[in-house]
Amino acid sequence: MVLVLPFIPQPRIENIFLQYLLGIPLAVASMILRIYPLLYFKKKSTRSDLVKPGKLVTDGPYNIIRHPQYVAGVIFIIGWFLIWGGIYSFYLIPVIAITIFLQALIEEKYILERKFGIEYQEYKKG
Repeated sequence: MVLVLPFIPQPRIENIFLQYLLGIPLAVASMILRIYPLLYFKKKSTRSDLVKPGKLVTDGPYNIIRHPQYVAGVIFIIGWFLIWGGIYSFYLIPVIAITIFLQALIEEKYILERKFGIEYQEYKKG
């Protein structure tokens, strides 16, 4: 749907502040926030690969939030839609955010809790 929306005529936001002074910094910051956890995994000598997760990382960006890459993804989508300015696209933001949230829950329950057990449950509480 996101790929089709640019070709659908729709009302647009024509506000330079929202589109460029807010949208671009959000998009750029989210890319940094998306890459930093990957670099942090490398520093900790593990991977973010969920097929064979290495070790549980609970410090650095993961001390602040359990899923910094997913949060950064949602922030990027908001920034991108602000830059693009299509009104109908804003209706997709909650759908995409809920999908990412559900993906995180499934990942926690069926991968991380099974692999790291009590250690992950304690991390979730903290």
